[in-house]
Amino acid sequence: MLKNIDPLLTPDLLKVLAEMGHDDAIVLADANFTAMSLGVGKPVLRLPGIGMARAVQAVASVLPLAQDVPHPVAYMQVGGTEVPYRSALQRETMAVLAREGVASAEPRLRTVLACNNIEAVLGATLRGLGIACLPDFLVRDALADGRLVSVLEQDMGPSRQFRALWPSSRHLSPKVRVLVDHLGARLSGPP
Repeated sequence: MLKNIDPLLTPDLLKVLAEMGHDDAIVLADANFTAMSLGVGKPVLRLPGIGMARAVQAVASVLPLAQDVPHPVAYMQVGGTEVPYRSALQRETMAVLAREGVASAEPRLRTVLACNNIEAVLGATLRGLGIACLPDFLVRDALADGRLVSVLEQDMGPSRQFRALWPSSRHLSPKVRVLVDHLGARLSGPP
């Protein structure tokens, strides 16, 4: 008898996983996937009634992912969407992998543009040149109208603060007062 084996892992599935070697791949798909035609000559196992995240959790509990490849986990792009959109199920599944310690499940991102002007970075992002970490106040409208989507929220660090400094004097100039009021109104978001 084996101990600490997830009960979801059937003997047939354990056999398939045990026989896998370098460069072998496994596809975990929903019931609508064309497994019988695409998997001709390969074992096709069914786990009826089991959700994707649960199946991934069970498989990841015994199958180490390759560390020598850039993306040991991949998923299909949802029809009619653009990269980097991810469905709720895809986000849930990637979160399961992260909890299982699969740090390399997420694509490794590289910097292709460094700029000290956040509006230029926003422009590049809106033109589809990549993803960016931008302050909420700057992307609020683009998120609301769907020109941008929020990704990798789980990987965001603590919120940063903006500080506006000006020379102290008895009378604040009208221009500085307008700027301070504008920043206060524009930068304040939901609590």
